[in-house]
Amino acid sequence: MGDTDKDGLYDYFDGLNILNATGSYWRNVINNNMGENGSWYTGPGAVGSVAQLPKSQVSDDCNVGDRDWRNIVILPIQIQLQGFLKNNAIYLQWNALGDKDIHSIDIERSFNGNIYTKIQSVQVSQNSVVDNFQNTSFYRLKIIYKSGDFYYSNVIVIKYNNVTFTLTPNPFVSYLNVFYTTMYAELINFNLLNSDGKKIKFKEIKTQRGTNNVQFTDLDKLPSGIYFLQIKILNDTKTYKVIK
Repeated sequence: MGDTDKDGLYDYFDGLNILNATGSYWRNVINNNMGENGSWYTGPGAVGSVAQLPKSQVSDDCNVGDRDWRNIVILPIQIQLQGFLKNNAIYLQWNALGDKDIHSIDIERSFNGNIYTKIQSVQVSQNSVVDNFQNTSFYRLKIIYKSGDFYYSNVIVIKYNNVTFTLTPNPFVSYLNVFYTTMYAELINFNLLNSDGKKIKFKEIKTQRGTNNVQFTDLDKLPSGIYFLQIKILNDTKTYKVIK
């Protein structure tokens, strides 16, 4: 594999022959030496390390930046933060990191998405935490290297809606009312299940902020026994036992 125009790039990778080029032009990244062992005119030297993407020589018509393999920049491992609300607690988790140069991971929380406060610091081997903070919050991770360098993960928002549900009458006969007050307008799923977990009734309600009421009717034909009302709001699921 030769270098016909002696410009420092093997012919296989060379789209421009500088021996035939005339006039003023932007040279491609081949117009330079190959690191410490080559020269501008003769190409790579016979001994030592040889790179096929060379180190640039700056001139009036060639200023393409340093393309030497010895000047690479290693991008940080991308970390993906996820979270969900369960039983009035916020669960945060992320993909495991195997980078031995990482010192620790800070979990940061914000009320407005602008000002963050560290709430916890964990070792790199840990990839989940639980935050018992009950409010809508922004979360991010700060990945800290042993060198002192750091970068941030993606930001997630956990929307907390402290809703209390009241079911009446309980025991029920032919209908069941669900009263609740919500802080936000939300889409809520209601599933009435029998004792085996089979879905008997289902409602999907776009609720309004404030007090709401959902009613299940035509329940008089259900056999007597224990039932469960499963309510899904945001990332949280609540389950209530009712009796007929």
